[in-house]
Amino acid sequence: MLRPLMVSGFALGLVWQGTASATACDSSYEKTIPYSQPIVEKVGKLSVSNLITLRYDCSSFLAEATGGVEAGFFGVKADLINGKVAADTTAAGSHLRASALVLGYEIAHQDLDVGTVYRHTFRPDHDIDLAQTTTIQIGPVPVPVRYGIQGNAELAVDAGARNFGVELAATPRVHATGYVQSNVDLEIVYGAAKGQLLLADTALRNAIGVHFSPNAEQPSIKFDAVGDIELEALQGSVTGKLAARLGKDEKEYSKTLVDWQGYNVNRKMYAESGKIADLPAVPAKSDKKLARK
Repeated sequence: MLRPLMVSGFALGLVWQGTASATACDSSYEKTIPYSQPIVEKVGKLSVSNLITLRYDCSSFLAEATGGVEAGFFGVKADLINGKVAADTTAAGSHLRASALVLGYEIAHQDLDVGTVYRHTFRPDHDIDLAQTTTIQIGPVPVPVRYGIQGNAELAVDAGARNFGVELAATPRVHATGYVQSNVDLEIVYGAAKGQLLLADTALRNAIGVHFSPNAEQPSIKFDAVGDIELEALQGSVTGKLAARLGKDEKEYSKTLVDWQGYNVNRKMYAESGKIADLPAVPAKSDKKLARK
C-alpha cells in the first residue's frame, strides 16, 4: 500500500510498502516532453536542450527535468550548463535531487530528504577561460590570432513545502563571452584585431513538484515539472585590420572575423501527471461528546 510521509503536518512524499498486485495497481504512466534548439552562426554554435520526464510504474514514482547548453567558438567547445532536478519515491524512501555542471565544473550535487527546506546559491571558485591560437589570412598576411571562451556562473537551489506538497527548483545562470585578440607590429606590417562577443547569457530553471490533494475522502498525489529557458546568444562582431608598407606605399586590409546577428530564446515547458495514485483516506473526526455518568 502507499503511505504518505508526514512532515510539518503535510504529506510530502510516498513510500511503497509491500508487493504491488494486479488488483492494487493495474496501470502505469509515462510522459516525456523534449526540447532541442541548435543556434548556428559563423564560427559560433549553441545547442540548447531540455527534457521533462514523468513516470509511475506501480512500484515507484519519478519526476525529472534535465537541461543543457553547449557552446562552440572557432574550435573551442564548452559545456555551459548541464543540470538536473528530480523527485522520486521507491521502497527505500522519498528524495529530492539536484545536480549541475556549469562551465564544465560540478558546482552542486545535492540529495535532499523530502521535507527539507533548503536554499543556497553555489558559485565556482574560478571563472572559465578556454583559449586556442590559429592563423587567419588578412590580405596577403597570415596573422596569428588568439581566441577563446570566458565566463562566470552560479546555481541557485531552492527546496521546500509548497501548497500541500513539495517543490525543488534549480536555476543555473551563465554569462559566457568569446574573445579574439591579435597584434601585429612589425617593420612592414602593423595592425590588430580585438573584440569580445556575447556567446550566451542564459538562465535555465527547472522545477519539480510533488503535490497532494487535501480531500479527506480520497486524497491523491500528482507530479508536475516546469522548465524555463531564457537565452541571449551570439551577438556582436569583430573586424581585423592591418596596414602593410612596401617602400613608400602603404596598403590597408581588413577582414570581418565574426559578425553575429544575435538570438533570443524564451521557452517555457510544463507537464503534469494528473492523479496517479490514491492515498488512504483521512479518518473523519468524531463530534460525539462523552456522556455523563
